[in-house]
Amino acid sequence: MRRFFVSILMLHLACKTNPETNLKVTNGIPTTGFPAVRQLNITSTEVNSQGQAERFDFTCTGTFVSPDTLITAAHCVKDAASPGDITVMGRSPINIIFDPNYGFDNNNGVNDLDLAVIIFRRNISFDYVPLALTSARPGDDMTIVGYGNNLSRSLEEMQARCSHLNSKDAVLRCESRAAGEGSGTKRYGTNTVDYVDSMIYFSGVSRSSRGTSRGQMVSSGLGDSGGPLLIDGRLAGNTSGGLPTRSQYVNLLSPSSQVTLRRAVEEGGASITGFNSDLSGPLLTHEDFTFNVTYGNVEENGSSGPKMSFSIELVAAEEALAHVDSLEIQLGSNSLSSETLTVSNNPFKTGQQTTDTLFWKTQGFRLNLKNGRVLDFDGILIDWRDKTDVLQVNREDFIVEVEYGQPETRRFRRWMPFQLKLRAAPEELSQVESVIYDIHHSFGDDWQSLSRDSQSQFASTVLETLVTSWKTHKTIITLRSGRVIVLPGTQISWQ
Repeated sequence: MRRFFVSILMLHLACKTNPETNLKVTNGIPTTGFPAVRQLNITSTEVNSQGQAERFDFTCTGTFVSPDTLITAAHCVKDAASPGDITVMGRSPINIIFDPNYGFDNNNGVNDLDLAVIIFRRNISFDYVPLALTSARPGDDMTIVGYGNNLSRSLEEMQARCSHLNSKDAVLRCESRAAGEGSGTKRYGTNTVDYVDSMIYFSGVSRSSRGTSRGQMVSSGLGDSGGPLLIDGRLAGNTSGGLPTRSQYVNLLSPSSQVTLRRAVEEGGASITGFNSDLSGPLLTHEDFTFNVTYGNVEENGSSGPKMSFSIELVAAEEALAHVDSLEIQLGSNSLSSETLTVSNNPFKTGQQTTDTLFWKTQGFRLNLKNGRVLDFDGILIDWRDKTDVLQVNREDFIVEVEYGQPETRRFRRWMPFQLKLRAAPEELSQVESVIYDIHHSFGDDWQSLSRDSQSQFASTVLETLVTSWKTHKTIITLRSGRVIVLPGTQISWQ
C-alpha cells in the first residue's frame, strides 16, 4: 500500500500535474540567456472528487521555434478551457495543437505524445531556435533550460502543500506554492544523454549542488515541463517528466512527434524552423524502412581463415525510396574497422563486402532524405553461424598437447622443460585468432603464455618446472569471430 501511494504522489505534483511531468532544472545556474525559452502562465479547469469545477493557476516552460510558434508539453495545456487561459509574454495564442490521444492513463502522462504546439496571431518573439535535424543519441552532450524550482521537496512536504487528490484521475493537484523555492527563475545546466527511443532519458542530481558542480549533472523538475533539451543549439526534446533523478523528454524526431508537428503546420498554421518534412509527399518515419542482408560465398583462405561476402540493402516501398537522397552505412566489424559506405542511387545496396568475422553488428545507418531530414538507425547483426557447416566450432574440437624436452640440472635442481600446443583439424585451427595458456602449479608460480602463431599450432613459449606432476589452470581460445572457448587445465607429468 505504501508503495502504491508513493507512486501516485510522484505522479502529478507541481504546478499542475505530475512531479514526473512538471519538473525543475535542479542544480541549474540562474540565467538571463536563452531568450527563446519563456514561461507559460496557465489557468486550468478541473472537476474535483466532489464533482465541482475548480480553476487553479500554474506555470510551465516553452521554447519558441519561430516568432509566432512555441513548443511545450501537452500536459501543461490539455485542461485549459480556451487559448485565453494561456499567456506567454503577456499574449494568448490563437491555436493549440496536441495529439488527441494524449492522456494521463498512458504512463501517468509521461509518454511520447506529451507534446503541444502553441500558435500566436502575430510575431511576439524575436528569438527562436531551430528543430534538431537528427535524433539525440546516447552520449550526446545536451543543455536543458526551465523556470522550475531549484529544490526537490520530500514527499511529506509536498503532501502537506497539496490541495486535494482527484481519485478519478489519480492526479495529485497542488497549489503553485508547492513548486518550491526559486520557481519562476530561469535556469540552465548540462548533462549527457543516457538512452533514446521515442523519449530521451538522462539521470542527474536530486538536489542542488549535492557533491556536483553547479550547472552539471542537472535534472528536470517542478515547473520545467515543456522546457527544451538542446543539442548543438537545436531543439531535440521537451520535458515530459521523470523521477527526482531520472528525467524524460519527448524526442521531437520520433515518429509520433513528427505527426504532431506536421499537423501543427498543416492544420494550425504553425511555423517551425528546421522542420523540413516534405509536405507534398509522405511523412517518412523509421517504420517505413528496414535493412536486408544478403549472404554470399565463403572462400577458404589458408591459415588466415575463411572469407565471407555479403551485401546490405535498404528495403522500403518505391514511394518511400523515391524520397531518399543517400544511405550511409557504418560497418564497424573487426575486419572492416569503422569504414563508412555511402550509397547514392536506388536501389540503395552496397557492393559485395568481405569479412573474416563470424558474427558482428554494424555500427549504424544514416538515411538522408531529399527534403533535408535525417533518419538514424541502429546497426544490424551480420551472422554467419547458421550459414555454413565449416564455420561451426565447438569446445570438443580442440585438445591441448604437451611436448616434453630434456631435463637439465642447474644448481642442484632438476629443471624440466615443456611446451603446450593446440591440436585440431586444419579448418578449426584456421578460425583461431589467439590462444592463452594460463599456467599455475603447486609451487605457487603462475604465468600466462600468449600465442598467435597458427603455423606452430599456437605453441606456447618453452616453459620449465621443478614439479614432476601438476595441472595447468586453463586454456583460453579466442576465435576470429570474437567468440571465446575455455578449455580445462592440462595435466603435466614427468613420471
